[in-house]
Order: sequence, then C-alpha cells, then structure tokens
Amino acid sequence: MTAAENLMLQAAVLSYPRQTKVFDRLWERSAILRRVLITDDRITSRKGLRALMLTQPDIQVIGEAANGERAIQFIEQEKPDVVIMDAFMPGMNGLDATKIIKKKWQDIRVVILTLHEDIRAEALAAGADAFLVKGCPPERLIQVVKDEKRGT
Repeated sequence: MTAAENLMLQAAVLSYPRQTKVFDRLWERSAILRRVLITDDRITSRKGLRALMLTQPDIQVIGEAANGERAIQFIEQEKPDVVIMDAFMPGMNGLDATKIIKKKWQDIRVVILTLHEDIRAEALAAGADAFLVKGCPPERLIQVVKDEKRGT
C-alpha cells in the first residue's frame, strides 16, 4: 500500500460514523444524570421508589437507607446528587438528617417525601429543597428529582 493510499484509508476510517450503543445514545439525550439515594424505613416504599426511578434513563439509584443515620453514612462515601427522604423514621428522622446534610453538603438536593402534609414548613425550614406528599403523581416526583430549583 502506498503512502497516499494509507492516508486515504485513515481518512475514510476517521470519517466513518461511529457505532453507538443504546446506553451511549441515552446518555447523549439526557442532559444530566442524577445519582439518587432513597431513604425510607419501609422496604416496600424503597423498592417502589427504586422501580419508579428505574423508568428514567437519566436517574440512577445508587443506594438505599432505612433511617437518617444510615443516609448520612452513605452520603459521606458516595455523594449522591439527590436524596429522597421520608420525614419520620426510627433512629434519626428525616428532618434532623436533612439539617445535617444541608449543613455539610449544600449542593446535595433533599426531597422530603412523607405522608404528613402538615410538616411542609418544618421540612423546608430544615433545608429540604422540595416537599412532596406520598401518593402524589409519579411524574411529579420524577420532575422534582430532576429539577434544580428549591422550594418546590
């Protein structure tokens, strides 16, 4: 092969469209990948939330915790982008954990997801970036996890 033919072959190879895998195409379409920690004392709630988050290509559940103490331990190691946090759990509750999380890691978003609609003001005062009541439309929870704004 001559030098000219070699250069033409290299140019052809470099200009050939790259084959992309499905994951690569999903990654390119998703603006930001959200790494999520789910914190709830009820395993059924955690599993349901995990299943919901798995429907989204730009959300990755990186862990689960059964109370605030475990959530903080996990955050120290993994630094998720978003924590979905139940308000009332045995041991350290979600509101106390939120205060600690927001004091140490201001950039981690905390979404309080609880049955108790009457603690919205308390949750936001603790530093929660968003407050939702369990049973809200799943699309709303997904939107809040992906959102950047505070006080939703």
